[in-house]
Amino acid sequence: MTKKRFFHPDELSAIRNQCDWRSLLDDLGVRADVKKCTAIEFWGYSPFSPDEKTASFHMKDPGVWYCWSSHAAAPGRDTPGGGVIELVQAIHATRRQVMKLNEAAAWIVDQGYSQGQNPAPKKAVKKEDGSKVNKPIETDLFPKLTLPILP
Repeated sequence: MTKKRFFHPDELSAIRNQCDWRSLLDDLGVRADVKKCTAIEFWGYSPFSPDEKTASFHMKDPGVWYCWSSHAAAPGRDTPGGGVIELVQAIHATRRQVMKLNEAAAWIVDQGYSQGQNPAPKKAVKKEDGSKVNKPIETDLFPKLTLPILP
């Protein structure tokens, strides 16, 4: 298992977008159906249904997948399919190895399929006297604060 790391949401997006998903699929053992594959789409035999005879696993740029035969989902997700991180979670779950989101992202980076890059730290704004100024949080709290009117 990889060491525990936590990724910023921007970094998770970068991992998903930069992932060499074709190499990842090959190394995870997903067999391709070369008759159906194109430059931007991958069709293969489901890693979740080992006896499958017709390719039902689909992945396209930028690494979004769906399994039409098993409708597989990563552990803890209600929605089938997902990105490369969810694929690593789902395939490892079939091997009885449960990975959390950050663990799967770290596995992808450690295996060299993508590079995790930390987002640039935000610089503090300074006043003329040198003291720091905090930017206001721009969130509409009104919907969260309104209460239903009781009869």
